[in-house]
Amino acid sequence: MAIVTVLIALIISVWVVASNAKGDELKERFSYSKDVLATLVGILGTILGFYFGSGETVANTLMLADVRVEGDKAVAHVAGGVPPYRYSISFGNVDSKSIKISPDGWIVESLPGVADRGEKIKIVVIDSKDRSVSVIKDY
Repeated sequence: MAIVTVLIALIISVWVVASNAKGDELKERFSYSKDVLATLVGILGTILGFYFGSGETVANTLMLADVRVEGDKAVAHVAGGVPPYRYSISFGNVDSKSIKISPDGWIVESLPGVADRGEKIKIVVIDSKDRSVSVIKDY
């Protein structure tokens, strides 16, 4: 855009110097040329502004809030990503093979009676675009 603007300005300047027009006729033509240049700069600036201003959308990062233990339940919330979310919860050293679905991002699971204090709770979440996040919390 800068090159086009400079070229148009140079053409107008050379035309003013090389023109045989005198007085008011020269002022009128030069004024018209300035208006054309201003219009082109505005149009080209708008086009470039939209081109560079419309960057890619910010990645919708999948995030898992810290797990809270409330009584005999583990509670967590998933934000970002694309729902529905698939998740699995593991207690201690035993990995869970069961995958559950959360349509709204809330995960509320009962803790097993066999889970001992001091064990770790691991939640793995996968969104519908197969992006995953996990968190580990001491029970």
